[in-house]
Amino acid sequence: MKMWLTLLLCLLSQARLISSESCPGKSVFFPCQCEYSSSEVGLICKKVDGQIIETVFNEVSKLKNVYKNFDFFQISNASVLKLSENILGDLKFASIFIFDSNITQLDRNALKSSHKEVEELILQQISFIGWLRDGNYLFEILKQFENLRKLSITNTNLKSIPENAFLRFNATQEKLFWINLSHNKIQNVGDFAFYELTNLQTIDLSYNRIKHISKDTFAFWKNNSLEIKIDLSNNFLSTKCFEFAAFSNAKRNMFLNLAFNNITHLEESIFASILRDSSNRIVVNNNPFVCNCKNAWIIKDRKRVERSLLGLYCEDGNAIFERNVNDYHYCSLKNVDIEDNICGCSTLKMVHFLWKIVALAVK
Repeated sequence: MKMWLTLLLCLLSQARLISSESCPGKSVFFPCQCEYSSSEVGLICKKVDGQIIETVFNEVSKLKNVYKNFDFFQISNASVLKLSENILGDLKFASIFIFDSNITQLDRNALKSSHKEVEELILQQISFIGWLRDGNYLFEILKQFENLRKLSITNTNLKSIPENAFLRFNATQEKLFWINLSHNKIQNVGDFAFYELTNLQTIDLSYNRIKHISKDTFAFWKNNSLEIKIDLSNNFLSTKCFEFAAFSNAKRNMFLNLAFNNITHLEESIFASILRDSSNRIVVNNNPFVCNCKNAWIIKDRKRVERSLLGLYCEDGNAIFERNVNDYHYCSLKNVDIEDNICGCSTLKMVHFLWKIVALAVK
């Protein structure tokens, strides 16, 4: 027993020694810092601009006896962050975090040394210079990380996700399973944006300004047994913002969050096929639903859709499934639809439906 305990202490001591030796003297990476724990070692640069980082890292790259493979690299509070070509020198990182910074330059080869190493990339509270906001150039850079597993870009001024955003020639980012693009200013998501990401399990697009979903926005190129979670809550989506056959090309089971939008009814031609598969879920709470004839199909198809539809409450505050088919006996009569056809407009109080029954008593 004592021998095993001694061996364990020896191994732990050696692990600490390795981590300690991975961080050289403070002056080597100054004004950045090297930090280590029993499990990881990384570099942290606070309030340091890109030019200084480039100078320091390229000087360190010339040294022979300095550890150059790190678990993480963190930049924060950089008022002017120029990510120029080869800013990292030949240092390599498994995770890169950039927080609370203004990115004024982003060279295509800025992070080249870590294109194969990076598994996690997080950009948070970032202000992109104008030409980066539309997403085209930014996503050209992001898809160079061939072993990326987790991507998070949140609380930025990013406005768009381009078509084929993750399309790579001769290879795919098959390890990428989690994408968080919430709390941005995204208005448009291009067709086939995630098409190549066969193992993607989560797409968080909540708290944006998205106004349109086409049939190919969430198209994938092949079937997959994995469930895909798509969060579109807190956007500018209304009933008319969903193109015919939207979500039909996902080719996998789906957990779809549409809460906190401006949806007044679910089009049967779009959502029926999803809801009739009990493996799918659609969350729709906190939308201004009006339980009139346009939502009557849900009651008529209750047995097949009730399990999959979560949070649909009528204008009277009651769940739609508290109603029955007889409540919609008037639906064969002529109706006048004056719903606002404009997609989005989250601050606009929508006019819903006026159902006109003229001089007719239904018994």
